[in-house]
Amino acid sequence: MRKFGEYVRAAYGCFSAKWIFGVLAALSLLPTLTKTVLLCITKESLTAGAVFFADLFCIVCACISAFLAVRSTNGNAKQAAGIWLKGCLPCIAALYAGEIPAGLLGGKFGTTGKIIACSVAGTLLGLSFYLLGSAMRGKAERKAGREIARIGIAVLLAIVCLYLLPYFFDLGVETVLSGNKSWSAKLAAELLNTVFRWALLVPALAFICGKEKQSEEKEEAVPTESKRSFLPYITTCISAAVLLCAAVLLFPQTVSPADRLKDEYYSRTNMACYNLLGGNIITAVNEYSDIQRELEIWKNIADGSWNDISESEIVSNQMLAYLDTYANHADDRLETMERYYTAGYIRDTDYCFEMLSEYKKADTLTSEQKNRRAEILTNLAANGLYIGGLPEVEENAAVMAEVIENASSYQNSFEYAGLLAKMRVGVTNGTNIADSVGTGITYQFVSQAIEKALKNPEDFVWNYMAVMLYNNQEQHSLNLVSDYSDDKRILTVAENFENQFKKQLGKDMTEEEQIGIKRLVMQTYLRALALDKCADYGMEALNELDTPFIRENTMYALLKTGRYEECLKLAEETQGGTDPAPLYYAAAAALGKEDFNASVGYVLELAKQVKTSEYPKKADELLHAYLSLLVVDTETTKAKYSLLSKEQINKLGSDEFLKNYLEAYVNACYPSYGGHSIYDDAYTEAMETALAAADRVISERGELCYPHYLKGVTLMQQKKFEEAAEAYKKAIEYKSDDPMIWYALYAAYEELGEWENAYTAAEIAVGLSPWFNYYSDYEGIGIHPYSYREGAKAMIEKQHKASQKGENE
Repeated sequence: MRKFGEYVRAAYGCFSAKWIFGVLAALSLLPTLTKTVLLCITKESLTAGAVFFADLFCIVCACISAFLAVRSTNGNAKQAAGIWLKGCLPCIAALYAGEIPAGLLGGKFGTTGKIIACSVAGTLLGLSFYLLGSAMRGKAERKAGREIARIGIAVLLAIVCLYLLPYFFDLGVETVLSGNKSWSAKLAAELLNTVFRWALLVPALAFICGKEKQSEEKEEAVPTESKRSFLPYITTCISAAVLLCAAVLLFPQTVSPADRLKDEYYSRTNMACYNLLGGNIITAVNEYSDIQRELEIWKNIADGSWNDISESEIVSNQMLAYLDTYANHADDRLETMERYYTAGYIRDTDYCFEMLSEYKKADTLTSEQKNRRAEILTNLAANGLYIGGLPEVEENAAVMAEVIENASSYQNSFEYAGLLAKMRVGVTNGTNIADSVGTGITYQFVSQAIEKALKNPEDFVWNYMAVMLYNNQEQHSLNLVSDYSDDKRILTVAENFENQFKKQLGKDMTEEEQIGIKRLVMQTYLRALALDKCADYGMEALNELDTPFIRENTMYALLKTGRYEECLKLAEETQGGTDPAPLYYAAAAALGKEDFNASVGYVLELAKQVKTSEYPKKADELLHAYLSLLVVDTETTKAKYSLLSKEQINKLGSDEFLKNYLEAYVNACYPSYGGHSIYDDAYTEAMETALAAADRVISERGELCYPHYLKGVTLMQQKKFEEAAEAYKKAIEYKSDDPMIWYALYAAYEELGEWENAYTAAEIAVGLSPWFNYYSDYEGIGIHPYSYREGAKAMIEKQHKASQKGENE
């Protein structure tokens, strides 16, 4: 232990230890001091050349200190120079060039890259230490294994003493000084780190460069050749080359402010795209909106146009604040910049350098301005920033044209995202604040998407978005009067959408994708009530793809447009199997063309499916729809029941289940026939007959929706509102997606004065309706659940106010 103490004292006590500290200080402390002094002298951004020569000065000081350290241990100047060339120069080159792999690998691979870079730099420095030790000890023939061990020890000591332990020490110092961002704190941290590295390095170098052990001295020494050899100076040449390359690579890039700004915009645009692809839509849209707004101002300045930059934009966007000082405050630019700086709107590095430039241009400065300039200089130096500034706006605004073109190429992508973001999350205009709840798919967004799609007919995404939003919009108010309405314009968009899909995929389009496209286009035609177009499209689509969806909706469109022959033919081709749709459309088409015998035959088959099918819900819905066509007049069709012959009516009655269903329907709708009074005996008898018939249908097949619905309709007319509500709720159990039944339930609750339940039922009816302004079966005629919902809501509020008033009294 005593020997170790003596060894340490001898290491730190020698004169060379002081010069080793000078080497480390010249490479770590001196650059900060030199550049800070230059910054304070010039009081503006340093040039790249000034920074380079400051670094060069520090390297020269490190080399001088290294020579003096060697000279202090070896009195012979010539030998000291040789040791400096063979050993010290490689060490300085390794220390200086060690920053290169750290910058390259650290920037590309993060923490892993930094670890690899430190290992590489430490290995190079360790090899340099070995060369220094060899130069200090002189030449002797030694065993290879012993030399390899010496190299390994030198590398290990270099990594541990110069990189690993200082790294953890530096973390500790940063933690202690984390609250202090001043220049003096930065200098103190660098000084502590330099002292720590020096404390580790001195004994390590003493060990590496010390005399040979006694056992090694006894080894056979090989006398040095008398001839002068240049081989030992190869490392010197390599070290000089490394220093030169490092100087070139670390030389501050002489990039103009305009080019730096362009690169920054490219980087920001790419980052916004990255966020967009990563699903971070709000961040991406907000960032791109900022970029667009900034570039818009740059373009206006280049064109000499007026720039109206709002106060809120100045507060939230530093670049817009800077452009505002130039564009709108030419006479009081420095005062405006100071106001924005003190208000905290702008603390950007480049902006601070611009303020220094403005201070230098000023004729005189107040004491307050001088103090503020000193504060800016200190803050820049504390952060190690010596070069910066923004481009001259007027001179470089034209350079932004390339940036504007680049950003514009992404415009559609961000407009898509912006539209989706507003619907999903919500983005308040003019700010970067995202609302917690989006607006949903409102008609404004649908109209905007359709407008974009029509302006960009070959843009697949806009056409797709317009079609999707149209089909999924909330509160769709149908408008078929104007040719410029969205319900008319979407037809063109749907055609463009399919054409672009085929154009982009062509032969690569799978059958599943083709079916998806056909479904979406047909759904669009149906929602827009372009039924003739839907029918034609469906007939053509069946030649390529024959699917149940396309076939059924084609039959529907043919039926609703009165093309009964085509509908009947298609339905007859489709019959067979368990699907009840072809039977319904065959029966309905035959009814439309007044082929009553055929129609009765088809509906008997449909009724049989309702009775026997394992899944009767759809068959029940279609049978109910057929009886509606048979019994009820609409604005587009007349009821056919009165045109049936006695034989045809008897044939319908040959099936007891169908007879009871029809009897329930006809009598439940009895008041719709003109001239009947609710006080007539016939009325009372009709209601009782309807109830009895509905009960018989239910007793035969209880899990049907519409017999319960007909029962509810009858009970409502008998003013048995509670029983009617129960019947409607039972119908909803078996089919919960028919808005007509929910509306009927609303009416029952309204009569009972149960406004909370009434509002809920009306709300659901609105949500299930194809259109916001009314419910109907794609004919444009029907109930208006929205107005009833609003009425129920008003009654709820009225009840709540009355209740609160009663409690207060």
